[in-house]
Amino acid sequence: LNHACNLRCDYCYNGDKFSRRMPWDIAKRTVDLALSGPRRRSQISFFGGEPLMEFDLLKRCVAYAEERAEALDRRVRFVLTTNGTLLAGKRLDFLLEHNFHIGVSLDGDKTAHDQFRLYPSGRSCHGRVARNVAEAVKQYPPLEVIAVVDPTTAHLVDESFQYIFDLGVRDVTFNMNYEGDWEDDVCDGLEAAVERLGEVY
Repeated sequence: LNHACNLRCDYCYNGDKFSRRMPWDIAKRTVDLALSGPRRRSQISFFGGEPLMEFDLLKRCVAYAEERAEALDRRVRFVLTTNGTLLAGKRLDFLLEHNFHIGVSLDGDKTAHDQFRLYPSGRSCHGRVARNVAEAVKQYPPLEVIAVVDPTTAHLVDESFQYIFDLGVRDVTFNMNYEGDWEDDVCDGLEAAVERLGEVY
């Protein structure tokens, strides 16, 4: 919905952040395209940047997609990937009301998360994201957490998983930062962390 984001994650693959909202005519054509295929079910995913910064555009897209899907006798599923900082209040209520699958980027405990995922000022967002995840998962148990594993945090995978699990999350995906420096000793640390996790579970 926009290339803008309220965080500045060092490993972000989307490049420099700048504000350029998707024009409504392109958003509308995108929805039309998603619903034009041969299948009766379509999925529309929202991401950014941070898609919840464009909440009004998100709502407009959803309303249009639901209207078009009904007219075409089709089903549409919505997915949203967010950094979790804005996942609360009316935004969360809207996502739940429209049966979104929600994926939140949270790299683990504060030590792991704060390595890369910070506000532009350098301030931590971990507390807010963790609180929002813990509240959201009470209302939406299938909530997914996507944790990025970097060479500097690989040895913390077991602790990161346990932290996320203790928030109530049961769907955790670890994504590797393939741009990182994966030296042999780092890989050994990752393997050891996974073995520790395996011993617990």
